[in-house]
Amino acid sequence: MKRTISIAKGKGSIGHNNRDFKAENVDADRVHLNTCFVNEDLKKVYHKLFDEALENYNNKQKRNDRKIPDYYEKIRTSKQEKLSYEIIVQVGDFEDMNAKSDNGKLAEEILKKYMADFQKRNPTLYVFSAHLHMDEATPHLHIDFVPYTSGNKRGLETKNTLKGALNQLGFNGGTKSSTELNQWQDTEKEVVAKIMLEHGIEWEKKGTQKKHLSVENYKAEKRAEEVLKLDKVIEEKSTVIENLDLKNEEITGEISEKQEDLELLSDEFDSKSKKLKKVENHLDTMLKDVKTIDNNIHKFDEDKEWQLPDPPVLITANAYKDKKAAPLVSALKEYIKGLTIKFVRLKSEFDKQARLIQNLTNRLERAEERAIKNDRYNILEKILGKDKIDDLISDYQNNTKKPIIQMKKQNHER
Repeated sequence: MKRTISIAKGKGSIGHNNRDFKAENVDADRVHLNTCFVNEDLKKVYHKLFDEALENYNNKQKRNDRKIPDYYEKIRTSKQEKLSYEIIVQVGDFEDMNAKSDNGKLAEEILKKYMADFQKRNPTLYVFSAHLHMDEATPHLHIDFVPYTSGNKRGLETKNTLKGALNQLGFNGGTKSSTELNQWQDTEKEVVAKIMLEHGIEWEKKGTQKKHLSVENYKAEKRAEEVLKLDKVIEEKSTVIENLDLKNEEITGEISEKQEDLELLSDEFDSKSKKLKKVENHLDTMLKDVKTIDNNIHKFDEDKEWQLPDPPVLITANAYKDKKAAPLVSALKEYIKGLTIKFVRLKSEFDKQARLIQNLTNRLERAEERAIKNDRYNILEKILGKDKIDDLISDYQNNTKKPIIQMKKQNHER
């Protein structure tokens, strides 16, 4: 026996999954057969996962406008990010695994085993809602989760990121035809396939070759092929949507990192500006000291205490020298020595602070240049797109390396 496996993106309607309201395709008499594995409030989950990291992030911010009051609301109101994601897992279809049949019960058992280890296999996808529905045509599983990563160096230490969560699970280097999400879904299908084999069911992969059918069944096979083609188109369109979602998240992450870089540059600029202001104040104090020295120098010419008095009548030269001239000259020497020492210290400090100012000025200029380059890069990225910019950079690098390679080849030929 062979059955298909489907893992598709869901709309994430928690009210529908909980059966808070019932759609037309729901059999009300079979609702009691459904299984609820987990059902947590999404807001409480966000507090559980991100509150500590949010508090640490806000404590590091020097400006209130950069603090995040509520991480749940930040993600909810974002145009790029999503609060949560949903996948729908199904084995077979309503014809071969109908919920009311024995095969439907078999599908129920397979999906329950699959769900049992889901969280253990995917620790970076926090499951807050999971329901197995047996009240519709085919048994299927709704799994809603919040993707997150911890230990981030930029932004919040723990934050919502689907690409990052899948990277930590080992799915890296996604392409347009095989994104990280596609790779992860294929791996999860392999898990379902192993459980199916335990029940004697093989995985029927779409698009594989089949044996020739009898002429009587030709028309039926053609109709089945048309259905498969439609399923394939739907799957391809879903893949395109998933690629766009991942690309959007990747661009959003890069923009967020650029913004964080600019914030760090701005913080550094503010810090250096404060240091520069402190240095300027210190220099002002030094200039006042120099002015004081200048005033003291003028005292030598003007104040009477520093003037050599006229010799009194009837006093000998030696007595005048010992009592008047020698004490004055000695005092002048000591005062000049003190001024000289103070001047040397001030000059050394002045030179040191001048070098510091020049260093700070150079660093501020470089920070401003980096900020301007980041702004220009973001503008070019919005106009041309990241892929076009990467192509231009690659062409430039190839053109600059080409003459060197040719020169080496010519030298080798000689």
